[in-house]
Amino acid sequence: MTNFTPIELEIRRNREQLEKLLYQSYPAFLQSIGFTLYMTATFNRGAMPLHIMKATLRQYVKGVERDLLGKHFYKKPSEQRLRGIFFAEKIDSNAHWHGGIVLPPAPADCTPEDFYSKASWLLEHKWKHFVASGDVKVADARETSLSGCNYISKERWKADHCDQIVFLQDFWRMSKPGRTG
Repeated sequence: MTNFTPIELEIRRNREQLEKLLYQSYPAFLQSIGFTLYMTATFNRGAMPLHIMKATLRQYVKGVERDLLGKHFYKKPSEQRLRGIFFAEKIDSNAHWHGGIVLPPAPADCTPEDFYSKASWLLEHKWKHFVASGDVKVADARETSLSGCNYISKERWKADHCDQIVFLQDFWRMSKPGRTG
């Protein structure tokens, strides 16, 4: 015996099918992005409002880009900026981010390996500047594996968690209408 109407039961079945499809397709989609690095950034403060988590991530990424790409990083074309996707997890108990990052090509005055090392170091050490109680783990994703993509998106297959997904491009300043650059 159920208290659901036939329409409510149909909606419930459709939602379960959608969630199953999302669960199966997220890792493959993420793998197609071609991440350079995976990372987990914790706050170690318990529960945290999502808007505070997003604001902290935004300031953190700006700081990393400024140190990695120079003072006018925000004027660079998209292919010369950090790109990636982050997933907020456990915002009601142990708030943290999992993410995948695509590094831009190394500048002419730096070898690709040195640039990669500098970016990894900045990602690990800059988080403490914004979250003193936090920790960061950065891992190589150049040998893109489905398991890494599974891990960073492990809680994102719920249809109602879309607000907990952040693309780094969402933080980019938009040009004013009628202006370029």
